[in-house]
Amino acid sequence: MGYLIAIAMVIFTIMIWRVCLILFWRPYAVRKHFRKQGVTGPPCYSFLHGSLHDMRIMMKDARKTIMDKHSHDITQRVLPHYHIWSSLYGERFLYWYGTEPRICITDAELVKEILSDKFGFYEKPKATPSIITLIGNGLALLKGVDWVKHRRILNPAFSMDKLKV
Repeated sequence: MGYLIAIAMVIFTIMIWRVCLILFWRPYAVRKHFRKQGVTGPPCYSFLHGSLHDMRIMMKDARKTIMDKHSHDITQRVLPHYHIWSSLYGERFLYWYGTEPRICITDAELVKEILSDKFGFYEKPKATPSIITLIGNGLALLKGVDWVKHRRILNPAFSMDKLKV
């Protein structure tokens, strides 16, 4: 009977250890790794919510302001956290979507390299409903065989002959 309690305690300890690794150590290690490479981001990290609380506050504040009818710059209204954080932290910044780290890249050359990844080096995260609503479920969000298929279909439309017309 005593060995069953010991086994249960070992299993419980392993589970607690894994939870601590996921919720506390992993965010610290990821942030430290990116900071060494010069990528910073919002400083606050809530172990379950990440940066979601700040994102909600920014969304509420953005909805309070009235948008100019003649402006086509909707980023400030639709995704204010991207607009604010990119102005504070530059073209690349790290933020947390719950316990999942995300990096935002606004540099056009890096975005081009990531979107034209043919070897699968850059894994695209699952898109949130707000992103799907904003940009749809197109080439930017597809992976693997679906991405290759859509890319083949779209390539002729962007040839130099078609773009010159």
